[in-house]
Amino acid sequence: MLLLHLLISSTLITVYGQSRTVTGTVSDATSGEAMPGVNLVIKGTTNGTTTDANGAFAIVLKEEDNALVVSFIGYKTQEVAVLPAQTTLVVKLESDVTALQEVVVVGFGTQQKSHLTGAVASTNMDNFMKVPTGDALNALQGQVAGVSVSNATGAPGAAPVVQIRGLGTINGSSPLYVIDGIPSEPSYLNPAEIESISVLKDASAATIYGARGSNGVILITTKRGKSGKPQITINSFVGANDVNLNGVSAVSKAQKNAIMQNAYNNAGLTPPTWTMDNSKFADTRWADAYFKTGLEQKHDLSIAGGTDDVTYSFAGGYYSNNGTVVNTGLNRYNSRLNLEFKNLLHDHLKFNLGVSFVRKDLKNYSEALGQGNADFSPIMSLYTALPHKEIYDATSPNGYAGQDPLLGVVGAGNPIGSQMLQNNTNQDDYLQLNWGADLKVLSWLTYQFKLGVNSENTYNDTFLPAYNFGPGATVETPRTWQERARINSSIFNNLLNIKKEFNDHSIAVLLGQSSERYVMRSVGGSNLELPSSLVPALDAGIGTRNAYGGIVENRLLSFFGRATYSFANKYFIEGSVRKDGSTRFGPENRWGTFYAVSGGWAIHRESFFNIDFISELKPRFSYGVVGNQSIGDYKYQSLITLGSGDPDFPSAVNYPFGLSKPQTVATGASALGIGTPDIKWEQTTTSNIGLDLGLLENKLSFTIDYFQSKTEGMLVERRPPGSAGIQKAPTTNAGNLENKGLEVTATYRNEAGDFQYNISANVGTSKNKITKLGYEGQEFIDGYVEFNNYATTRTAVGTQVGEFYMKEVAGIFQTQQEVDAYKGKDGELLQPNAAPGDFKFVDINNDGVIDDKDKRSFGSGLPKASFGLTFNASWKNFDFTVMFNGTAGNKMYNAFKMEMYRLNASPDLLNSWTPTNASSDVPRLNYTDPNSNYTTASNYFLENASYVRLRNLQIGYTLPAPLAENIGLTRLRVFAGGYNLFTITNYMGFDPGLSNTGKFSRGVDKGFYPISRSFVAGITIGL
Repeated sequence: MLLLHLLISSTLITVYGQSRTVTGTVSDATSGEAMPGVNLVIKGTTNGTTTDANGAFAIVLKEEDNALVVSFIGYKTQEVAVLPAQTTLVVKLESDVTALQEVVVVGFGTQQKSHLTGAVASTNMDNFMKVPTGDALNALQGQVAGVSVSNATGAPGAAPVVQIRGLGTINGSSPLYVIDGIPSEPSYLNPAEIESISVLKDASAATIYGARGSNGVILITTKRGKSGKPQITINSFVGANDVNLNGVSAVSKAQKNAIMQNAYNNAGLTPPTWTMDNSKFADTRWADAYFKTGLEQKHDLSIAGGTDDVTYSFAGGYYSNNGTVVNTGLNRYNSRLNLEFKNLLHDHLKFNLGVSFVRKDLKNYSEALGQGNADFSPIMSLYTALPHKEIYDATSPNGYAGQDPLLGVVGAGNPIGSQMLQNNTNQDDYLQLNWGADLKVLSWLTYQFKLGVNSENTYNDTFLPAYNFGPGATVETPRTWQERARINSSIFNNLLNIKKEFNDHSIAVLLGQSSERYVMRSVGGSNLELPSSLVPALDAGIGTRNAYGGIVENRLLSFFGRATYSFANKYFIEGSVRKDGSTRFGPENRWGTFYAVSGGWAIHRESFFNIDFISELKPRFSYGVVGNQSIGDYKYQSLITLGSGDPDFPSAVNYPFGLSKPQTVATGASALGIGTPDIKWEQTTTSNIGLDLGLLENKLSFTIDYFQSKTEGMLVERRPPGSAGIQKAPTTNAGNLENKGLEVTATYRNEAGDFQYNISANVGTSKNKITKLGYEGQEFIDGYVEFNNYATTRTAVGTQVGEFYMKEVAGIFQTQQEVDAYKGKDGELLQPNAAPGDFKFVDINNDGVIDDKDKRSFGSGLPKASFGLTFNASWKNFDFTVMFNGTAGNKMYNAFKMEMYRLNASPDLLNSWTPTNASSDVPRLNYTDPNSNYTTASNYFLENASYVRLRNLQIGYTLPAPLAENIGLTRLRVFAGGYNLFTITNYMGFDPGLSNTGKFSRGVDKGFYPISRSFVAGITIGL
């Protein structure tokens, strides 16, 4: 497909005539002062230059070049004609301080930035494109106030966790992604294909998307062609990725021996014999074989151009990241073609067609993400494996060492062998089609049609060969699982746009109808007994062949409208309404109506306003109601299941009857969930007050927004007792939640001769609070450290969602007298099993017993604030970018550290408390841990996870245009830099930015795949 597009585009390239050099000057039209740093670009190309300190320029034009586009910050862009024989130009730029005429993409249309009344943010695409990544969402990190982008894991291909304005509900906190007008999956998108990104944050901006926009909307527009000769651009970078472990290390053999000896001796036990001689056994550094330097590379080719009647844009790309953990990695192949046919029916009709195809090949990494009953990351087994073991064994059938009998049960496991021998891969194909038409019915009336289709085909192949690494680390027979799924979604939009202007009045009306359909069909099979590892096929198995599958379907029908009015470009009012009907609700409550209103006042345009240094002053307000349907399908219906839910043991609920042999086996069924036919739309009411402020001819600008939202009728699972036999709790409208925050963005632009620079900073805060939750006293306990043990979070009335909730440690007992003196109100010992060196747990409720009633809240894994800072500078042909991002006020529960302590596997334990090391904050070593120091969820393992990270550092050089022309190029830029170069934090785990994906367990760190540090070099070539 890529070759076909290249062949088609190559026929459009024309050989042009001789060139000439045009010189000239650019000055301020009012003052006459020379203007350095002004951009001049040949119309229809990317070839250009800038003026020097005296406002002078020189540029090489070809015979067919007939105009220059001249632009500078704070001035009106001019298109200057150049006659065929002309060799000199004098350009005078006029100041433009009356309006920021930037066009911003909003729901189902565009608006001038100066006319916006809602909370809409545009991404700085220059900063965005300088982030060397293959993931478009990762590039958003730290770029937009109020948009939090965090990594649940550093594994290649892992989707970032994106939230707009924190948490406004416990149901589906992810925003809606709309790509070229079609709700789409963003993980397949190539950042190089993107033209613009807008973020709709408040109800007035997002209501037009109804229930789909309840958590905010991210609008992405891909690149389009422009009339002119073909523009061919090649972008490429290569990076070396080093794993960043933040100083977290495993024990050596000697350290492990010392720790075990002390732990056993302090418990009155005899240490194992394998700990008594440091000269015996191996001394393996498991991490050295598990982690590696990864290679990341991205190569993109784009071809764009066209005529006045047809424009085209093609982009093809390849992205690869082979990871920093062995046997992981991602390869992705992207292609996108956008076509636009204009000037049809005497310039009354135009068509546009977009086609995108993506293939992803992924080697999966089994993380313990999410909430509930979840185990640790495989990295835990790496850090707790005995260093006494060898990794490899030439005599083993698979080449990896099994259990050493001299080490006993503790010598089981081989994390390198387990990671390398498994095969867990995904191959996903994603096809997006969108077709649209615009018909100008009258000069003030247009009809727009849009049809979009997304088709995602996924295939997972998991195979485990037989191996024996000891108890708990053995696969007795080769086994395989294979799953396929097809997800088809479609959307059909009909829009009417009315635009009228008369005198100082401007009116725009949008009327629309939309219908969406989602269908997911899946099928899979497994066989847990294959005769050989050489034939990993389902039908080759000699064990039970299990098959399973499912169908999920839902639909959404919507009608919506929006009206905007402005007077004299000073007063702005907008209102919108949308009515949604969703099959996720019962027939009686299927429809919901949502609305919003907003307004703004451009005070700086009033005749009475004469403050010279204020170039823009526009207060804004908005109020609106949006809905939410993110609850899954069929919740209003009671469901039963004929299987156990385990595809490998589907008949577990069947039951034998009768006294004769063989007995009759009847198909069993169990209640899966109780339906709640009266559930209805969850609704969030949001108020927003904003201010757009520009100073010094907009060299310095601020955007400030304060918001409050209240979610009522929140859809909540009301969990029945386990004795009810109900697998899935019924969902009801039984929750309320409040959320509020502040967002500030500041930008400063200036130049001094050849030196130009700009600084952009943003910060966003948010805080949520549950005001109602299910039945009286209901709470969600989660954040389990391992399986269902050691819960660390609680969600209840008065708390934040997933707030840390645990016992409090008030230091370490230093003497037996302190232990004996720590008594309850009746004189009983509060910690009868404690000894000097143990934790002192606080009796929160003063009832004389240390138990679960002595837990209290300790903050949240959600940051109180997230921020970003970007500095860009250029001097002549050099450019420089530095970008920081971070969070403040968030906590992380270091469950990885807790487990390392519990399993006597952390080097920290060498500094544990002893009578001669009484200043240590590490409790005493004791193999039986009678005080439960390491098996109690406490604030000892809760750490401050605030951080500041050098996200991106880049230095580039662009070859002067005349030199580039001499070698047949329109542009040549090379750059080098680093990504995630360093992090300033007090957190002692791998990375404070790894957030987990569960809303009830955010910030519970189970040792996830670490974030890597990258060193990158790249090139941009224009042809």
